[in-house]
Amino acid sequence: AGAIIPLILYRYWVSSKVPVEYDLNFYFSLKNIKFCLEKILPLFPSGAFYAFKLFWFFPVYILYKSWKQKDFIFFNIIAAIIVCDVVQLFIAFDITRMLCLGFPVILLSAEKVKTEWNPEKFTRFLLH
Repeated sequence: AGAIIPLILYRYWVSSKVPVEYDLNFYFSLKNIKFCLEKILPLFPSGAFYAFKLFWFFPVYILYKSWKQKDFIFFNIIAAIIVCDVVQLFIAFDITRMLCLGFPVILLSAEKVKTEWNPEKFTRFLLH
């Protein structure tokens, strides 16, 4: 809340001084959401792949391992980052840019894999 209050105040100040074309009403309008979904759905698989390419292995693997080991806290953290990242695509249609905001999921997952595997296996896998 402390970080977002200055942003809200600044946005309010700007909105009171000049007309803002791309405001909350624009982004959350049914017309914009429909437009974004029409553009995203056919391109989502390739756009998601190009965001992190084969590094998607780490979050997928960790989701599987966390579920299997019943580590639901870590599973929920990784899943929440991915879900919150993908939900942004309802109001903006630049798939790779929006998904790159979820980069911490790659780092967290890779770190978790690194702790589960021995260092040589992790390094060999990462380099391949």
